[in-house]
Amino acid sequence: MAIDHDHARLLAAGLSNIPGVKLDIDMVKTNMVFFSLTDEITLPAREITTRLQAENIWIGANGPRKFRVVTHYWIDHDHVTKFLATLRSILAT
Repeated sequence: MAIDHDHARLLAAGLSNIPGVKLDIDMVKTNMVFFSLTDEITLPAREITTRLQAENIWIGANGPRKFRVVTHYWIDHDHVTKFLATLRSILAT
């Protein structure tokens, strides 16, 4: 479980560097990361999750602008890196 928490912190740090994403990095204490979108991002959450699913990345949308990402034993460093790069690309469109 400690590795999952490390991956969550890595994920949160990466998310904090993506324009349009906001989160409280200090709130990441477990393997769950919650983040939301700033007003500059006009894509709805459903569109973002659909585009991520097309890349075999599954995250939860908690409303029109909020998300939950969970790391677990199947998620490794490469998965975190892929998620961050894919999300950055989606939000840049």
